[in-house]
Amino acid sequence: MLLPLFLLLFLDGFLVGSGLGGDEVVLSALKKNFLRSSVTEVLDKWESGASEVGYFNVFDGIPVKLGRLCNLVQLDLSSCGLTGEIPNQLRDLNKLQTLFLHTNLLSGRIPMNLSNLTGLVSLDLSNSALIGEIPPEFSTLHRFSLLNLFINRLHGSIPEFFATFPGLKILELFMNNFTRELPENFSGQTDVSSNKLTGNLPVFSFLPIFHYSGISINLI
Repeated sequence: MLLPLFLLLFLDGFLVGSGLGGDEVVLSALKKNFLRSSVTEVLDKWESGASEVGYFNVFDGIPVKLGRLCNLVQLDLSSCGLTGEIPNQLRDLNKLQTLFLHTNLLSGRIPMNLSNLTGLVSLDLSNSALIGEIPPEFSTLHRFSLLNLFINRLHGSIPEFFATFPGLKILELFMNNFTRELPENFSGQTDVSSNKLTGNLPVFSFLPIFHYSGISINLI
């Protein structure tokens, strides 16, 4: 069964299709690799002179060629039925601010070289089958405002450096296998329920809008 994909590709300051030869070449190559289904008619409207790109399409996995879109600032491949691992080539998207890969069937570890994306503000890898630990290299991603890793198979400790990120408003880690003590001084919307955390619970500080912090089903 073919699943829909919404691919939203924003370039720095404007939408795809405004004369950037290098990016257009990559996008044209990606188009040829799409699986054809009921979206054929929509795909045929994707021409080099189009003012925007945002269609329902289908991939087998995350195309490694996306790593060549050097002007990409937002990439949403959520709910696509994607399988396989997150490709290391995404590390080259050095202008990326938003990366949504949630609600797929992705496996393997979170690539540590995503830490190269130092402009990343929102990262959602939730609701998949990722394993391993949160890479310590993520300490460089201090611009995070949103980080969703819930409903995966992640383990290890929750990094203490998240508590030092000044703009981190949403940190959702529930339904994993995180262990050890929960670091102190988390703020914002934080849910770490359904893990295997131990120790004393810290006193949470909350944002005015977000008034909860999930801590249930742990080993306190």
